[in-house]
Amino acid sequence: MREFSEQVLRIEDRLGYRFDNRELLVTALTHSSYVRGDSNRTEFNERLEFLGDAVLGFIIGEAIYRSKSELDEGDMTRTRAAIVNATALHSVAVALDIGSAMRMGTGEARSGGRTKKSILADAVEAIIGAIYIDGGIESAREFIQKHFAQLIRDSLASAHERDPKTRLQERIQREHSGDLRYELVSESGPAHKRTYVMAAVLNGEVLGTGSGGSKQAAGLQAAEIALQSLDAADEEAGARP
Repeated sequence: MREFSEQVLRIEDRLGYRFDNRELLVTALTHSSYVRGDSNRTEFNERLEFLGDAVLGFIIGEAIYRSKSELDEGDMTRTRAAIVNATALHSVAVALDIGSAMRMGTGEARSGGRTKKSILADAVEAIIGAIYIDGGIESAREFIQKHFAQLIRDSLASAHERDPKTRLQERIQREHSGDLRYELVSESGPAHKRTYVMAAVLNGEVLGTGSGGSKQAAGLQAAEIALQSLDAADEEAGARP
């Protein structure tokens, strides 16, 4: 039986998961550079990474769907992409100190492999794949919910705070037809402190107006008010017998 280093045993505590088959964890922590030259007799983590990527995408997608948010498919896709990417995975790896337990070739280690974003991100996906094989989908879900919770919350919050002009344009394209434009209604005040009023206009109908110290700021407010007006109209239509 393979000897397990103390680092590998300790990392289970950081992961919050005990493996029945610790060989899976060792494989998840083994970079391809570690096995070069031995004709691949030692398994490395790329196959587990492939599986973990699929499991992570599914569970994150499920979490977004169950968040009770009003995000449409496009928003949900972008939110998932904000979580299932190398930067987010790297942040989880750093928090868990995955790099210290990685097995890699001497050259890779000397060149900074233990802190390399791509290597650490792949290792987290491999660990997820290993947990899924060892303990099933519920164990993988518990791990992801624990270690990706803040990323999920931040990404959902960010999705709701996206540029209202973008959200309005997407909604118009999805639900209506015509040309959405922003028109200057008025401007006032001294040159150093102008106030602009902009209107969001669809097919000649004003959906919302907003004011601000720049045309851009006024347009953003107009878009936000237009979205609120559309929401109110939808609610009123739904309440009709």
